[in-house]
Amino acid sequence: MDEGKEVTTEELNLKLTGIGTRRNRSIFLCKVLIVPSLPSSLKGSIAKNRDIVRWPHLQDIPPTCIPGGVDLLIGLDTPQALLPLEIRAGGDGEPFATRTLLGWTVNGPMRFEDGEPIGATNVRTTGMTAIAQRQQSAIRYGSILGSDFSLHCGDTISMEDRRVIELWSSTTQQVDRHYQLPIPFRYKEPGLPNNLKLAERRLIELRRRLMRDPALCLRYQREMKRLVDEGHAERALHLDSPPAAGTVWYLPHHPVLNHKKPEKVRIVFDCAATYMSTSLNDQVMQRPDLNNDLMGVLLRFRQDRVAIMADIEAMFHQVLVPREHRDALRFL
Repeated sequence: MDEGKEVTTEELNLKLTGIGTRRNRSIFLCKVLIVPSLPSSLKGSIAKNRDIVRWPHLQDIPPTCIPGGVDLLIGLDTPQALLPLEIRAGGDGEPFATRTLLGWTVNGPMRFEDGEPIGATNVRTTGMTAIAQRQQSAIRYGSILGSDFSLHCGDTISMEDRRVIELWSSTTQQVDRHYQLPIPFRYKEPGLPNNLKLAERRLIELRRRLMRDPALCLRYQREMKRLVDEGHAERALHLDSPPAAGTVWYLPHHPVLNHKKPEKVRIVFDCAATYMSTSLNDQVMQRPDLNNDLMGVLLRFRQDRVAIMADIEAMFHQVLVPREHRDALRFL
């Protein structure tokens, strides 16, 4: 990289967003190496504004936001950074411009000195912003009140995944020592059908099952009461105003038993229950996998002398839902 000399580098991960580009059009670069300087052969290969205006088909390209010089090299292993969104072509022998997620690039001979072209390829962009997080195994994507969402290198992330992360990054707040996150509906107005009949039918089936096992019935009642007493659920009998149409959904529920913990019963709410060809899961974006990589967890256990493991009691019930979304989580 530096004329055969050994250099000390630092490795980090980057999130790149072109200036004037929507945040959800970001590009992620894993294992980017930092060097003191790039090879001298790259210097002088950046096209200046004065070199562009001589070509009519390039004149309306926005001016560069960065002074000359190469600050970052992106390889062919990141094809989304090179994907052409728009092309401006001239005549034979003239440079052409390509618009990518990170701005415009100009390719071809631009100007001459002493009759010789400077550089076979000239690159120019409208500028880009980079957010670098110095850590080895994950890209930190957004920060929520001190708790980071993590995306591991190599993981694929869809447009919906990015929408979820951006929604939670901008709307999450702490309420009474709990995090509160909105439900990431795919559409602003979910348009949920009234599935009360489905919930009633499933409740009748559940009652028949519990009546056949009085001990299970007692534990189920006790667990349901605990949900209300501890504030994990609230009664919807007295509403300040009726909910908007299409925002109400009833969740069927049933017990799940663990043979290793026979004294404990867990109430599971069925978000996949289908009514009129839809379910709550169908209306909600699923978000990326934010769990720590198991290999990384096992390796970090070897770093120090003592490892500590902890558990959060009723973890899923510790996350609050805004009041305007709670009607989509009703149950009988």
